[in-house]
Amino acid sequence: MTSTIYDIQKIDAPLCQLGEGLCWDASRNLIWWLDIEGMKIYNMNPDTQQVNGFDTDAIIGFLALDENNRLIAFNDLEIQAYDDVTHTFTKLTDGFSDVFHDVLANDGKTDRQGRLLLGVKHTTCALPTAGVQRINSLDTASHKQTLIENITVANGPAFSPDGATMYFADSPSGEVRAYDYNTQNGTLSNRRVFAITPTDTYPDGMTVDSDGYLWQTLWQGQRVFRYAPDGA
Repeated sequence: MTSTIYDIQKIDAPLCQLGEGLCWDASRNLIWWLDIEGMKIYNMNPDTQQVNGFDTDAIIGFLALDENNRLIAFNDLEIQAYDDVTHTFTKLTDGFSDVFHDVLANDGKTDRQGRLLLGVKHTTCALPTAGVQRINSLDTASHKQTLIENITVANGPAFSPDGATMYFADSPSGEVRAYDYNTQNGTLSNRRVFAITPTDTYPDGMTVDSDGYLWQTLWQGQRVFRYAPDGA
């Protein structure tokens, strides 16, 4: 059995109250991330290591990029476009308070086909009033579908390289779930437990590398796990 050595580097950036939502932006050569509770957006150029921070005056759950490399923010339960020059937001769709109640934006991603998946959390992380929605079009909020309900804190999702498996965590459960993901219509099936995190740790943000391994951060665990596609 061979082991891989990874070059893990610490970013010299301000401490966050609640750091979330890393997003790689190849078109701008920037890494974006959020301080949700500090209400800031940060970016860093990996070549120069320069870090920039911008006030948002709002709680943002995550950032994503659309097909035109426009930055999309989940802000106050609305989908908004973020202008990285003027640092202003433009509303794209109505909020989703009609679906989930007593919730805040928390995490999300685009699937391999470009559909946007939004996750929310209960305001005090105590009740299963949250869930995940899929947005098929940013032009109209009517193109949305609820994928997961009755959860407390949504984290993820992440997708296998072929897009056919979706990983997701309801953090307080300590479980990382896997689903079969229909790449044609964006529906879920065959829910299963993919991994269980150690006692008193909670699965948080996640991503999948080019080899299909899931990288899972642990809230209160101060570590990152890398799981093989079979969960090992």
